[in-house]
Amino acid sequence: MLKKRIIGVIPIYNNQVVQSFKYKKTLPLGNPKIFVENLDRWCVDEIVVIDFSASKNNNGPNFELIQELGKIIKNTPTAYGGGIRNSDDAVKIINLGFERIVIDNLYLKKPDNIIKISENIGSQAIILSLPLDINNKNISHYNYLEKKKIKLDLNKLNHFKKFFSEIMIIDYKNEGSDGKFNQKLLNKFLEFTK
Repeated sequence: MLKKRIIGVIPIYNNQVVQSFKYKKTLPLGNPKIFVENLDRWCVDEIVVIDFSASKNNNGPNFELIQELGKIIKNTPTAYGGGIRNSDDAVKIINLGFERIVIDNLYLKKPDNIIKISENIGSQAIILSLPLDINNKNISHYNYLEKKKIKLDLNKLNHFKKFFSEIMIIDYKNEGSDGKFNQKLLNKFLEFTK
């Protein structure tokens, strides 16, 4: 049985919270500090901060913003994703007040770095983000930086699964839209990973 939790996801682009529409365009919403403060006060189960611009611009994590947000959080476990390149980045994020990190691009480009990160912060502190799509019987991982879909590799996923604790599945085609999460995508993913 899957356990349901309320997770507040805060997408950030160029230091602004944005609403992302299918990973194609964004609408600015405001200051990340206010969003984090409100979600922390509302007692969501977890806050996930994703800085898309950190990966897209290849700048690495925005440590100044991470430090500011880490000081605000009082009650809620919080994870950060965006621009994480290596174990040093991951350790620094944890030291700045975040409990976990979220990895997507690193899994696509340099998955062996996840092993070193896991050795330093523990697999329980790593979430793998998978923006997915389903076509007929195939599941694809959407690479939002290169704007292309790659067939999800079960062997790779099985090889690295001991180095992360959770998978965050994103229905990228419905992300930010009025449509709802495609349940067929989740069902197919669960069937695929049995």
